[in-house]
Amino acid sequence: MGVSPRTIRTLLEYKAIWYGSRIIVVDPAHTSQTCSACGAVDAASRIAGPASSAPVAGRCSMPT
Repeated sequence: MGVSPRTIRTLLEYKAIWYGSRIIVVDPAHTSQTCSACGAVDAASRIAGPASSAPVAGRCSMPT
């Protein structure tokens, strides 16, 4: 891409102020590891590949 993440964040913060919006910075720890349905955390999900898919009808297949 050729642009650092910090540069992108700086530009977004500038534009947010310009348009009267705000940027909410989220700690990236566990963001792609936590199941949105049951809250289980799969520590191997970053190593194993993409985040697990959403369960169907409340059934979660993530290890707890």
